[in-house]
Amino acid sequence: MIKDLSKKKWRKEIGFNLSLNEVKLRIFDLEVKRDQLKNLTKELLVYWSECFPRSSVPIYLTQVSDRSLTVLRWRRSKTHSNKASQVMLDEDTVQFFYRDDQRELLFKFESLRIDLNYKLAMVLYEIQRLQSFSDDADNLVSLRNKIKV
Repeated sequence: MIKDLSKKKWRKEIGFNLSLNEVKLRIFDLEVKRDQLKNLTKELLVYWSECFPRSSVPIYLTQVSDRSLTVLRWRRSKTHSNKASQVMLDEDTVQFFYRDDQRELLFKFESLRIDLNYKLAMVLYEIQRLQSFSDDADNLVSLRNKIKV
């Protein structure tokens, strides 16, 4: 139990040693990293389109912007299905890629998709948490100034 509420003591207890300014700098650094990863994502999507035009294969790689933090996903092409839908890369899907070199390239794309999704999700999550921390701390400072404690 924490009985001493001094800032240094409880920050040491919970293992958080960043000042508010350091948090804001960390957010800035993470935003730069996020932008770099998003650019890599765009490059990967362009390269996929060059290697596999949409109508030539039953799936395509796409970028989704939702709150799940999983940016890159596979979708079933409307030309090979009744409707476009999200799919997992499985044995049945891979069978549509007839040549071994196409399959190997597909596996490389999947490996990069997994890696980029992981890295981007971690960066986005940390930005969200640090931004929330920063906002809460700013609100506390503002409240203290209003109350004049």
